[in-house]
Amino acid sequence: TARPRPIVFHFENHSKPPAKGSEVGQVGFAVVDGRWKLLTDRANTEARLYDVSADPGETKDLAAGSGDVVARLRAVRE
Repeated sequence: TARPRPIVFHFENHSKPPAKGSEVGQVGFAVVDGRWKLLTDRANTEARLYDVSADPGETKDLAAGSGDVVARLRAVRE
């Protein structure tokens, strides 16, 4: 069953350090809408986008090639 609207949640992950020079993965927000999951840093300046249907392990960041999806989900977060 599809959700009528995206889910937004705040997270703090102190068990693993973020990528060098990045806050994503440490403290931030996630927006889940259908097959898409967007992870952003606290300031909403960095983003990672995953197609969780095709990539449930979240190994392929699609943010660079999916600017429209990133922009839409970032707007939901704000």
